[in-house]
Amino acid sequence: MWGPGLVDKYTILVAAGAALVVAAIGLQVRFKDVGWEGPEGKGKILGGVVGIVFIVTGLALGNGKPGSATTTTTTTTGGTVTSVPVNPSSAPTTTSTTSTTTTAPARTVARFDKPTAGARVSERGGVIAGGPVAHLVSGESLWLLDYDGGYTVDQTALVQNGRWSATSAPLGVAGDALPYNLAVVLVRASPSCAAALADATNKGDSTVPALPAGCSQLDTVTVVVDRR
Repeated sequence: MWGPGLVDKYTILVAAGAALVVAAIGLQVRFKDVGWEGPEGKGKILGGVVGIVFIVTGLALGNGKPGSATTTTTTTTGGTVTSVPVNPSSAPTTTSTTSTTTTAPARTVARFDKPTAGARVSERGGVIAGGPVAHLVSGESLWLLDYDGGYTVDQTALVQNGRWSATSAPLGVAGDALPYNLAVVLVRASPSCAAALADATNKGDSTVPALPAGCSQLDTVTVVVDRR
């Protein structure tokens, strides 16, 4: 609402536009009434042209009222999108957008770099294994196992300075025919998995038919046992 005595400048523009339209029509009639046609009948043409100019001008001024513009420009700054109407009298609208980045939790990564695949070892000397490790999650541990149809638990790995190490010895069962292949497995163990593996070693035979819940195989390498 406007206060008393205040005049909206856009209302003045609309009124001026309407006056121009009326003036254009009146001028067109006047040219016709006075019979001024000028050389070769150009009077009426001139009146028509002036009338059209006045009408177009009046409509243009009338359309200058706030709210008639629909085009907006959009700028983005630091995650905030601001839409600004072309008509400067309209207040800009601001919409805040927040982007959320979800980062997957780090997982323990480890692998063998010794022994290499196909390495020849003895039953008595066994396997001295090791390799790089990264992102060892708190509460998790690494274990070395052998696999020959079932798992034999060797020992938990020592982790320090970005590397792990563990030993599996002796290998096989007395009387096994030589040579034979043996898979050596590196396992990531949750606390429950580690407890199950430790319990297996306390039973004497150190074997489990399958990896307990909470165990994940990270890497494996196959060696050749070719001597006692």
